[in-house]
Amino acid sequence: MGLTRGATAGLIDDLKGHFHPVLLTYADWPGEEIRLHTGAGNLSWNGETWMGTGKLVQFTAPMEQGGLATSEATIRVAATVEDMLAERGKIIRNRDLVVYFGVTTNEGGFILDADPVELFTGYFDSRKGSLTR
Repeated sequence: MGLTRGATAGLIDDLKGHFHPVLLTYADWPGEEIRLHTGAGNLSWNGETWMGTGKLVQFTAPMEQGGLATSEATIRVAATVEDMLAERGKIIRNRDLVVYFGVTTNEGGFILDADPVELFTGYFDSRKGSLTR
């Protein structure tokens, strides 16, 4: 018996061959709920619209480990200096964050082939800003 994390039979079947992965990220951001995915265009799932970000958002999952120790996840978002300054002062600590893993019908796509599975759930702890040229 394999570990499935609640994945549907359709998602498990998709993973047996060549597939196009997608991450869907929900963030309880101050003043609004944000739903993003790693493909292009708008993706519809679970009665909501998820905006495509391509490579502008990166997610690093925490290491799985036993015991009571915790490990951090990381989300990196590319933004303009103006957008970063506009977010300054918003308190994000302890706000919800959920990341789902799914499969789309084509690379970078916005049509799910099966329902995604929850990959990570947690909350924002802190944020850091940095400039890159």
